[in-house]
Amino acid sequence: MKVHIIGHPRSGSSYCQSIFSESVNMDELNLIEAFRYPVRRQLFARHPVNAVTVESANKELARIADAPHVTVKNHISHLKELYKINLLDKLLSIKFDKTIGIMRKNIFETSLSLAIAKQKRFWGTHMPHPNQWVANKYKVASIIVSDKMFIHCLDTIANDIEELLENKYNIKYDHIIFYEDLTFDLNNDYVNIVGEPFKSKIEPRYVAVWNKKEIVKNYDHLKEVFSDWKKKNNIIIFHKNWKGELPQ
Repeated sequence: MKVHIIGHPRSGSSYCQSIFSESVNMDELNLIEAFRYPVRRQLFARHPVNAVTVESANKELARIADAPHVTVKNHISHLKELYKINLLDKLLSIKFDKTIGIMRKNIFETSLSLAIAKQKRFWGTHMPHPNQWVANKYKVASIIVSDKMFIHCLDTIANDIEELLENKYNIKYDHIIFYEDLTFDLNNDYVNIVGEPFKSKIEPRYVAVWNKKEIVKNYDHLKEVFSDWKKKNNIIIFHKNWKGELPQ
């Protein structure tokens, strides 16, 4: 099976990828943000697009196209950068069995999760065993998130969700998934997405959910920052029961 997962930071896209990567053989291709680093060279090296950047991206595209089974995860921002270097059409022309869009409805929680991950430089939230989380407890010690950091994360998440909803690249999605609808049981979520159980049971993974009110000392203050930010920005706030689809 060839699967393409498209989301935004802290949307559950990595977990969604694990639903498929855990259900395939180890020799099958599993690419996490395959186009992040070739593109980031261009963005942060302070030089224009060069042959190395395009060549690196083209190599990844060839790997995806040639693989009989592959799971690829991208953020919408990575596709936007591929578009800038005229390679997005090449990716979208690859025949995937499933193209999945994933978003998170609660912009406050998503943005705060991004701020915590950035500040702690710790991105993982699901692990094969609870003991691995216990070993990393030091990573969830309480912090203060600055207004500047939080607003930057709000802007990032809102912009990415707007990009997904606008769908200006005319991506044909087979499924639209919301973080809030995931059960975080790999077997259940595989059935919910694919429509049939995997041939053998997938080993369960422990999902560690940030208790943000305990971790972030100024949580209540950031709620006020969020309220002010909403008033100043024309953004889409998902209703918890919203079941809309992306435009095709």
